[in-house]
Amino acid sequence: RKGPAVATAVKSRPATKSRKRLSRKEIFRRAERILLAEPHYVFHPCFDTPDADAEILGPPPERSSQRARTRVTKDADFYVAFLYQTDPLSRDEEFYLFRKMNYLKFRGHRLRQNLDPATATRRQVEEIERVEREATDLRNFIVESNLRLVTARAKHFARTTGLPLDELISEGNIGLVQAVEHFDFSRGTKLSTYATWAITNKLLAFFHRARRQTNHFV
Repeated sequence: RKGPAVATAVKSRPATKSRKRLSRKEIFRRAERILLAEPHYVFHPCFDTPDADAEILGPPPERSSQRARTRVTKDADFYVAFLYQTDPLSRDEEFYLFRKMNYLKFRGHRLRQNLDPATATRRQVEEIERVEREATDLRNFIVESNLRLVTARAKHFARTTGLPLDELISEGNIGLVQAVEHFDFSRGTKLSTYATWAITNKLLAFFHRARRQTNHFV
């Protein structure tokens, strides 16, 4: 289960024991890929402090043992059961995860500024790739923890518009990912407020697009 502890929920991928020798061409190719895919991040002044690593990359806040867990019935379908594998995040957990995710992207950006594919070393490339993987794992965990928002909004749109629920969920998930990428954690608000707005806008755009297509066929 992913819910019991944020610390164990987002694990970095284990490093492979055998370090295969990389050719100059392979290092060049991976360095170019890194430079082409610069991630978006939300900057915070604490990223530039001397003790940023110790403060931001430290252990996560402890989860409350009193948190109520929603039970899923045995006849629930696979996707509903998947939604309840991850518990919703508290305000402190959200702040910790968002700050860490954006700080890792910030570090990757700084490392990328000194990267030259022609002279890049294996250590440089692997360090940037490791930072990017950790940031992506954090983003995915935050998204999974908020998928219920998408399902709730998609069900409402399905009832009022008659559009297929699975297509609405797919569109809403895109809106949720975009919301996670651009959410400003320093404002002190919960992601759900911003994400609900982003998901709703995405579903409205999908509804209007579907209606225009229907009118075109008619």
